[in-house]
Amino acid sequence: MAATVQSFEDFSRDQSVGTTHTTSKDMNTFGLRVEGDAMNPLIPEGSVIICKPSVPFEEGKPVVANVRSQGLLVRIIERLSSNRIRLIPSRDDWPVRDFRISEFHWIYRVDEVKISF
Repeated sequence: MAATVQSFEDFSRDQSVGTTHTTSKDMNTFGLRVEGDAMNPLIPEGSVIICKPSVPFEEGKPVVANVRSQGLLVRIIERLSSNRIRLIPSRDDWPVRDFRISEFHWIYRVDEVKISF
């Protein structure tokens, strides 16, 4: 998944490609459609992830991370130290990547996953 979005505020309703239902009352909540199979079977390609910028991420849970050099990545997050983060795909054939905190524009918690069949 790649994009040029720098922050939550960069998203525009004009860029929307659709809507989805969520129970979130948080006005900053937004959804993204997942491209790629790095998170199969946990989050299949084509799923919509609901992200909450105002809620801190939880270690061991899915996040969407905006990596300065790579764009958006959906992965499981692990904190290695106060300034190092590991992003882990669900699939063994995708690489685990370690990053410095400074390599991210932002990291948002994935709060819901909407799977289409």
